[in-house]
Amino acid sequence: MIKQFTHNDIKQWADFSGDHNKVHFDKEIAVKNGLQDIIVQGMLVLMEAKLKYAPHIKANSCVNFYLKQPVYVNEQIQYQFSERDNKFSCKISDEENVVVTSKLNHDNQPIFDKPANKIDISADFFHEQVDLFKQEYPYVISNWVMMDSLLFSVCFKYQKGDPFYKKALKITKEPDKGKVVTYQADQKIYIPERLLSNEKIDFSKLSIFFEDKDVIKEDYSVYSLLDYQVMEGSQLLYQSSMGSMTKAHIA
Repeated sequence: MIKQFTHNDIKQWADFSGDHNKVHFDKEIAVKNGLQDIIVQGMLVLMEAKLKYAPHIKANSCVNFYLKQPVYVNEQIQYQFSERDNKFSCKISDEENVVVTSKLNHDNQPIFDKPANKIDISADFFHEQVDLFKQEYPYVISNWVMMDSLLFSVCFKYQKGDPFYKKALKITKEPDKGKVVTYQADQKIYIPERLLSNEKIDFSKLSIFFEDKDVIKEDYSVYSLLDYQVMEGSQLLYQSSMGSMTKAHIA
């Protein structure tokens, strides 16, 4: 499958998710940070692979993604899917490099214990985001792909302040806002049986827990893991662990 993402695709995802990282919109800032051009949001690139995996997802499946290179606006990339002994994988490539690798595994255990922090999110917020998602991406009918996108939007739309700048403050006390960039590096998703059913999700019963952990911190960069868990009452609904690299420079 050949795909390319336009400026409009990038804006559409940003409007839904709240991910307005400057490297997705400002070529000058992208180039200052060593990139060739504006880059596509990692989650947008991964969505196409997730949709291809969707028919093969079983209860307690785990999907792993590793983002090796950025995908640039209007660049043609190829999604290659393979199956061997009921094991599925996906490789995404541009003209020169493999930019993403991923694997789908069945019969897994949850990927972490319940994160420490609970977020109180109104059911109205979820309903608004679901309606917006269905409007922008009507072809996505998989519950777990939609939940994956909704949880990502929580990162940006439901918390106050600039999440990239907050990360930068961990690196240097006076970061240059024009040079703060965050790249998605990886994602691991756990999908239990409940999320594969056709039953409607009762958003009023959802509890969301998260934990943001700095794994590797250097002078002007930090690699972090953001763990999210969704419970519907006492039932596990979804888990995601997302790795990102934030870079900052002194103002």
